[in-house]
Amino acid sequence: MGASLQFDGMDTLRDALRKLPTELRDEARGIVEELVDRAETTIRTQYDRVARTGNLARGLYVDRQTAAFGVNIRIRSRAKHAWLYETGGRRGMRKTKRGANRGRLPAPNLFIPTAIATRKRIDAALIALLERAGFEVSG
Repeated sequence: MGASLQFDGMDTLRDALRKLPTELRDEARGIVEELVDRAETTIRTQYDRVARTGNLARGLYVDRQTAAFGVNIRIRSRAKHAWLYETGGRRGMRKTKRGANRGRLPAPNLFIPTAIATRKRIDAALIALLERAGFEVSG
């Protein structure tokens, strides 16, 4: 399961973030970590509520890569059926061995909307941080 977002001006934002003093960098890292952890908890709770076996929730993990200039955090799933659960099996219709059509699985859309909303919160929080530090953010 993959998704991508493109932001205009992201390179400029990254350059500004790289030039921040250590305190601001650490504050930005804390913002990102907190919001991602909150999103992971939300997704796990939703999976626990709707999935029977618990495999989806157990398959979730947070992949953290920190560097001198920032942090890269991804919420991922090791559950082999996560893409099917999230998309509703868009690749094809479900059929029995005899060929009877069983339709598509309903797509609950828990992971993707939560990830998108979290990304928006992260962007807004980082912009606010830069503005508090005296940077002018536009666009």
